[in-house]
Amino acid sequence: MPINAKTNDWQATEEMQKINYIFGDNIRIERLRRGFTIEDVSFITNISASYLGALERGVRTPSIDVLFIFCNIYGLTPNELLTQRNNA
Repeated sequence: MPINAKTNDWQATEEMQKINYIFGDNIRIERLRRGFTIEDVSFITNISASYLGALERGVRTPSIDVLFIFCNIYGLTPNELLTQRNNA
């Protein structure tokens, strides 16, 4: 959601938080589906386990680079990682 003069900052922040939670849920689901621990993913991606945990909890916003790291290791598109799943 682009921020413009008619958009409140809190609305943009609320939308970003929702996307963070969706992304976090999706990367956790994919990690568990593959039987990986956070430490396994940390080793594979060279991203700290504490940062991965924060991403999975939706309390950190991933950079574009981090988004594409997860796309590559899980073989998914950005859209698949940023869209809420109906039956995860």
